[in-house]
Amino acid sequence: MAAKVPGLRRLTWGPCESLGNAEPPHHMIAYMEFGSDDDLAAALGSPEMKAAGRDLREFATGGTTMFTQRLVDVDVDVDVDVDVDVDGG
Repeated sequence: MAAKVPGLRRLTWGPCESLGNAEPPHHMIAYMEFGSDDDLAAALGSPEMKAAGRDLREFATGGTTMFTQRLVDVDVDVDVDVDVDVDGG
């Protein structure tokens, strides 16, 4: 249903999994990408987005959290070895 929202450039979703033994704080995350703030504003007021919101309430019975995010692209040299500490230690 969300795929019909006007101005939507990309939609991805998937279940959350913990890197450790803890229960993830969210069951699932959906990512909707728009080309501009104006595209997002128009989409939020569209009948298609309202219908998607009604549909969401049918299966997201534990509630939902919605937020916006500005993405920053970082050029990464693929030859660089990056050491990531996922344990925080």
